[in-house]
Amino acid sequence: MRPEGQEAGPQLFLTVDRVKARALGVDLGDLNDTLQSTLGTAYINDFVREGRILRVQMQAEADTRRTPDDLLRLPIKNARGDMIPLAEMATAKWIIAVPSSTVTTGCPR
Repeated sequence: MRPEGQEAGPQLFLTVDRVKARALGVDLGDLNDTLQSTLGTAYINDFVREGRILRVQMQAEADTRRTPDDLLRLPIKNARGDMIPLAEMATAKWIIAVPSSTVTTGCPR
């Protein structure tokens, strides 16, 4: 066991070209929301059933996020309402790294 945490392992590293995303009219917040709801879960709302409050969360179907190519096919809505594939503004590659809760970027803001 390592004192810092888990051993290094395979991780998918996604690099987003922020300049190209902006040129395509893609809001980075919308891009982040799409990735979050696809790879994790997104809170929608609560509803009451039989006196209990139940939480509604959304997650993409597993077959839309199974491989890096699936992920790069994700449609991202731009300012005009067009759907742009993530591959138009991002690349994905496998790396070996220690799990981290931080996100880093080498792209300009």
